[in-house]
Amino acid sequence: METILKVRRLSLKQGLSQRAIAKQLQISRHTVSKYLAIETKEPPAYKRTQTHYPKLGEFIPVLKQRLTDETKLPAKQRLTARRHFERLRTEDIKALIVQSPLLLDSSKNNIN
Repeated sequence: METILKVRRLSLKQGLSQRAIAKQLQISRHTVSKYLAIETKEPPAYKRTQTHYPKLGEFIPVLKQRLTDETKLPAKQRLTARRHFERLRTEDIKALIVQSPLLLDSSKNNIN
């Protein structure tokens, strides 16, 4: 984002050519022209429509229910992510060890 703003500032306010901007910022002329062609101030970003959990997907409602039930318990009595995995494994459910901060928000002990 910084570079895009620098390129636009050098082009619009200082009136430098694309070649001069590329030389000054040490980037490609093609990159400079691409940055100048961007209409909005926001950089292009990949927007994921939905988070995908292939192996845990069918068990997320079960985990959500357990975690919401655990919020009523004192902090010392709540299960860790590893304990949740052990509990799933003992119930003959094959799942991954939940170590990803994308799935388990440790600060709130809640599923995103």
